[in-house]
Amino acid sequence: MVSEVLYFDDVLDVCLIPKNCSSSLKIMWSHLNGIESKQVTSNWYDLTLQNSMVSNEFRNVKRITIKRDPIKRYLSAVNFSINFYGFMKARYNEKVPDWTKWEIGKIINGGKYWPLRPEFRSQYECGGDLSQYDKVFDFENFEECVTFIENEIDCELDRVKATISKSIWKEKDLSLKMIDDIRKIYKEDYDNGWF
Repeated sequence: MVSEVLYFDDVLDVCLIPKNCSSSLKIMWSHLNGIESKQVTSNWYDLTLQNSMVSNEFRNVKRITIKRDPIKRYLSAVNFSINFYGFMKARYNEKVPDWTKWEIGKIINGGKYWPLRPEFRSQYECGGDLSQYDKVFDFENFEECVTFIENEIDCELDRVKATISKSIWKEKDLSLKMIDDIRKIYKEDYDNGWF
């Protein structure tokens, strides 16, 4: 079982991994199925409960997923979360977790001991063993993935980039120790080829 699978017609299952183009794929899938993008981004959980085209199990068809460098993915998750919590505070006056104000080294150190948001789960935890996929795309080659989906379902998809977070922390901000700490957090990704 994996975290979330989108069924593209009767020919292709796409396993979604948070911070690996999953929001863009959800919006492309929604356009294909006549669902408004706003409904997808604001109410994905309720939408998926009503739709038999989303599951956490594969069918007996081709399977694909996207993998990403764990260091870049971690930074993307940190930046996304900080921006997300800032949005929630501004819009709904929700409390912002203290860790969002910390410097990056302290965030990484804390991340070894407590969960943050779903975006921080390991790729291996979300997608399982890579051998179960017919094709695995690299995050950097997302267009190749989209073209593959189009060829499989014989339909053109809208090109969207759903979430581009404002970069607060960048790779250049990381020390060698911080990089090593992130590698330890995502040891199972490195051990299982999710890099």
